[in-house]
Amino acid sequence: MTVETRSGRDGDLTALADVGRVHQNAKPCSGSAEAEMNLGRVSSAALMLSGLAGVLTPTKVASALDLSAASSRAVAETRAGLGGTYAALGGWALLSRHPAAHAAVGVTWTGAAAARIASLMIDHPRTDWAFWAYLAAELGFGSAAIASAIRRFDGIPTSVS
Repeated sequence: MTVETRSGRDGDLTALADVGRVHQNAKPCSGSAEAEMNLGRVSSAALMLSGLAGVLTPTKVASALDLSAASSRAVAETRAGLGGTYAALGGWALLSRHPAAHAAVGVTWTGAAAARIASLMIDHPRTDWAFWAYLAAELGFGSAAIASAIRRFDGIPTSVS
């Protein structure tokens, strides 16, 4: 589907509005598509709850990740970086009806998994059960969110011309 646009800033806004209308008018999914959308929401909720834990209990989160939160600055950085960022992204994806929200959550989870895998070769960390559980969660939640986003992108134009 091609979306007609006018040139200039107003035309760009018209194109975005048209894309939004196409998404709002898309047919509801059923069966496995609905299950994938629910998995995307679960992934978003997990990211949000992970972030809320970082905001509300930053020293416990830092300890669980084998990080040192020895100063008030370290606690503040844990609260902001591991808490606020993930809580905001996960919350936005839960509230948003746009597939890009689930895609962003999926890319965040899989990016964490990729960095964790790279760290095995670069950093040679101590790998206890928690390390592997976090990796499994990152891959699982990331895959679920991306699958949900892909299914939901059906019927939405991917380019504007």
